[in-house]
Amino acid sequence: MRTTYLIPALFIASISAPAAAATNILSNPGFETGSLVPWTINANSPVVTSAQAHSGTYSVAELGEDSIQQTFAAIATSNITEVSFWALRDGGPFDSYTFYYSDATHADFILNALGASGWNQYNVTSNLAAGKNLVGFSIYGTSPGPTYLDDFVIATGGAVPEPSTWAMMLLGFAGIGLALRRRRRGALQTA
Repeated sequence: MRTTYLIPALFIASISAPAAAATNILSNPGFETGSLVPWTINANSPVVTSAQAHSGTYSVAELGEDSIQQTFAAIATSNITEVSFWALRDGGPFDSYTFYYSDATHADFILNALGASGWNQYNVTSNLAAGKNLVGFSIYGTSPGPTYLDDFVIATGGAVPEPSTWAMMLLGFAGIGLALRRRRRGALQTA
């Protein structure tokens, strides 16, 4: 009778351990410091502004060839669960965004968003190169513009359980197996 309650309890314990929280590796992703730092100007003259913001008070405004970039410690693309940002544009597509890798290569992409209006989120995770280490990201504005950019995310974790979660799951499944074995053995002895 007790094993009837033990099996569900062990199963619930094995799946209830919390997964790792996602971590944004970018600093100042929403420009809420009121400056670009640690973003750098990669081209021309983008500016932090309070004229428009997806969240908070600030965003960055980029025109035509304006570009911002942020570099960071190398992170394996296999560990990245999301690369996204929010944009509000006044016509035109982005010129491009670029991923920079630790092997001194980079990959440029065009984001065609003609006809978009209002704030839109763009998830570009699928364009990461497999088997590489990401060390930087840059993005250009549009022409005509400006394009307002906000709430950048390059996230790791969150989707993959931590090792302690795997350990709890394995213990839970072992407990279930043990309970089933005892139940089967008890049924054989009473027969």
